[in-house]
Amino acid sequence: MLEAVQATLSNLQLDYLDLYLIHFPVSFKNGVLEATSQSQMENIPLEETWAAMEELVNKGLVRNIGVSNFSIDNIRTVLASATIPIAVNQ
Repeated sequence: MLEAVQATLSNLQLDYLDLYLIHFPVSFKNGVLEATSQSQMENIPLEETWAAMEELVNKGLVRNIGVSNFSIDNIRTVLASATIPIAVNQ
């Protein structure tokens, strides 16, 4: 995730992003651009993904973090371990 944000910042010639979202509560295997089957997805806990998002905030690369397309249960899972609250639920 860190490399992706750094590439985006470089491409946009920015020092930080105002908002960064987890678009879907699933993780694609490395190199997969659009997963169409379970075999193309990895089982990474949402808590780990959110912790990585929080690290982007702590490094000053992102100001706010949020989610998109999350169920209520997904949001509860994130909030149970979050040290930085969800700024946006799209």
